[in-house]
Parts: sequence; C-alpha cells; structure tokens
Amino acid sequence: MDKIKFKQAIDEILLPHKFVRNKNTWILKKPEINKVISVYQSNHSDTYYIDYGFIINKLELNDLKMHVLKRLGTSDYNDQLLINRVLSLDSSMSEQERISQLKVFIEDKVLSVLERVNTESDLLVYIQSFPNLNMIPLVVKNYFRLTNRKNVKRWVTKILSIFDFNKS
Repeated sequence: MDKIKFKQAIDEILLPHKFVRNKNTWILKKPEINKVISVYQSNHSDTYYIDYGFIINKLELNDLKMHVLKRLGTSDYNDQLLINRVLSLDSSMSEQERISQLKVFIEDKVLSVLERVNTESDLLVYIQSFPNLNMIPLVVKNYFRLTNRKNVKRWVTKILSIFDFNKS
C-alpha cells in the first residue's frame, strides 16, 4: 500500500462522519470546539502516526496544532504491536487487512473519544479524566482554571491516591 491509498482509506473512514480533509488533517467544525485528526509520516521510515484532539474556538492556537492532543495508541502491548504494523507501510500486511484494522482502530480508539466531546464542558470533563495535566498546554489549563490552588490540591490528592500514599 502506498501513502496515497493509505490516506484514501482514512478518507473513507472519516468522510461519512462529516470530517473535511485539508492535506494531512481531517477536521470537524463545531460551534465551541473543532475535532481534529492528523496523520504524520515518520522521518525515519514509511510509518505513520495518527494524532487526534480538539481546538477550542475561543482560544488562539499560536504554535500549537491542537489545544488537547492525543496519539493513537494503547497500553496493551499486543494491541500496540498491531497498531504499529497497521501504521507501518513497510510491514507485510495485505491492503485489505490494513484497511480493515485501520478502520477498527480509528473508530474504536479515536472516533469513540471525539464523538463524546461536543462542547467546552465536555472537553473539561475529558481533560479531568486524565491521570495528570502534563500534556495539557498552560493556555488551556488557565482557560479552564485548572491551575488554581483548589484544583492543584485536588490533583495532588488524586496522584497520591494512585500511588497509595497515606496522609500523615
């Protein structure tokens, strides 16, 4: 499979969901937030990465590609190996199998997230589900007031509970 067919396969998955393609990016515009899926080729091989996330319409992007961004992946080792094979055009996988698996991963791991978030309030709930806010740009944290003392204390308590630290 070449990169043209690869991107056409992504078109076939995303266009029915009303995403519009601009080069390597598919976008679904909504009143409060835009949903974005971007495909990038590795500099080292014929492998691709799929990033997805949100742009808050009231905020400037400045040097950001998205305000909230995630990369297609999983914590399950075997699933991640399969994702890597699907996204590597150098891997020995039939075109039909690659398209089929690509559709499964995009629908199950990307669109399932994007479809749940339709407003700024939804986005805030989504961000608050993260184990930490390290990947969230400061401009977004400030916009949602996630940097005030009350919220910082809540996050510290959450992290301490994850690591099972007892309060003294």
